[in-house]
Amino acid sequence: MQKRNSVFVAVLVMMFSFVHDCVAQGFFVNADVVSNYIFRGRKFGNICLQPSFGYSSHGFTGKVWASTEFGKDENEIDLYVEYKYKGLSVSLQNVFFQPSGKTFDYFNYRKFETMHDFEAGIKYCFSEKVPLTLSWYTKFAGSDYMINHAPDNREFMGKQMYSTYVQLSYPFSVKNFDCNAEVGITPWEGTYADRFAVNNVTFQVTRKINVAKNFSFSLFGQFTVNPFDNRAFFVGGLSI
Repeated sequence: MQKRNSVFVAVLVMMFSFVHDCVAQGFFVNADVVSNYIFRGRKFGNICLQPSFGYSSHGFTGKVWASTEFGKDENEIDLYVEYKYKGLSVSLQNVFFQPSGKTFDYFNYRKFETMHDFEAGIKYCFSEKVPLTLSWYTKFAGSDYMINHAPDNREFMGKQMYSTYVQLSYPFSVKNFDCNAEVGITPWEGTYADRFAVNNVTFQVTRKINVAKNFSFSLFGQFTVNPFDNRAFFVGGLSI
């Protein structure tokens, strides 16, 4: 099984290397392979393939992003739209997550049954010279009627939780390495915690490697601590 997964990953990397530069009229294609799927301080999978494609023009971006865990039937499909003007960005996102062992029921939007989350976001980068970025994301519909401290552990609630995640991030470079530091909190009870809490402290280092004139890939390492859940994670990944 491990050998088969390794071969599968190698084939996918080769495939995406050919399509990475197929950019026309703002279209883009990307893919990551990660050792752990960590998002906002929580783990959603082990080794995953995470492809995306979309279109960007005049400040607007539309994108489809997905994650599939090797060896399991866990899947995530996200639909994302964003408008950016100077340092300000606003976005809407439809997140669909299918836990392992559950029926793939994408078009189920019934209350207390749907696996979709709908989230609105806003972020502001203070300046190009000081690229400190403040982001705010709030779920406003979907499965946020449930407190969900793990993807497969759900408690049904009779009210909308409006789960919110607020993040402060700062990218910077050290020689040939791109770095990013971020801190994320939840201001009230919701998906991320049952109270105000610090959910995410992350430091990431990325190294871009040029293979040919029109092709490059990046290797990255990421260390994440979730003080609320008393968890720590290390992620290694490949981006093309």
